[in-house]
Amino acid sequence: MLAGFIIGGRMLPNANVGRAIPMGMEPGVLHGYVSESGGLPTIGATVMAVQQRDDFYASTFVSVNGQYYMNLQPGEYIVYVAFPDGSGKVVASELQIERGAAHELDILY
Repeated sequence: MLAGFIIGGRMLPNANVGRAIPMGMEPGVLHGYVSESGGLPTIGATVMAVQQRDDFYASTFVSVNGQYYMNLQPGEYIVYVAFPDGSGKVVASELQIERGAAHELDILY
């Protein structure tokens, strides 16, 4: 399961989506910064958003600058992060994504 590629220090957003966002549906955006307690980026972490009602999901790697970005269809999501050391945690359990809106969720390791 590919979650993203790092090319020239940049991420390809939404490298892994469970299924396509339906035609004509304007997505919402989830983005943020993943860092450790000292503020340094947690390179190589994976952020996954899973919509419970529709079984839609998307995941992406955290880029070399600590940021992640993904387009999501509107709905309620559970957001999970997997860290490079194999640990992980749920960082949001009822995150509402609205059509056409940007949602920022910074994550601390």
